[in-house]
Amino acid sequence: PATDRMTVAHRAWLWTHGLITPRNEVIFDKARFHELAGLVYTVDEEDVMRLAADFVAALFVLDDLMDGASDPVARDTTQARAAVEMVRLATRTGRAPSGPLQGVRAVASAMADLTRRLQQRGGQLGAYVREVDVYLDGVVEETRRRAQGFASVPDYAEVRVAFS
Repeated sequence: PATDRMTVAHRAWLWTHGLITPRNEVIFDKARFHELAGLVYTVDEEDVMRLAADFVAALFVLDDLMDGASDPVARDTTQARAAVEMVRLATRTGRAPSGPLQGVRAVASAMADLTRRLQQRGGQLGAYVREVDVYLDGVVEETRRRAQGFASVPDYAEVRVAFS
């Protein structure tokens, strides 16, 4: 039941943090991250399910940005590292970067909000931050591998499985 109740709030959160844009709105309509959270959580706790749905959506946007061949941040390890550090800092501090909510800034804003919401729940953030760090390190490594070039489709598939 919470899945249906949180649809509007989840979608509003995505717009608030700049994760949904006119370019990707249809993708989010199809992805339905709030329903994915409902499949994972059997307890009818809307706030917990919202955290999960919002988290997965933020990582989806980051992954999409970092995997896009047209964006320099996806091809240049230095730019990827700078982008990841912005997200890492927002995740650790709960403070969003200043500036327009586009691209990596949108993801950092979302991650800062998630950190604040987790802190309000009173949970320990150590494991969460460590796991996000591992993921972000993988994002940079994937960019490094993309920059050097993939040997084959199986090579690319191996990288995607290892780092995503």
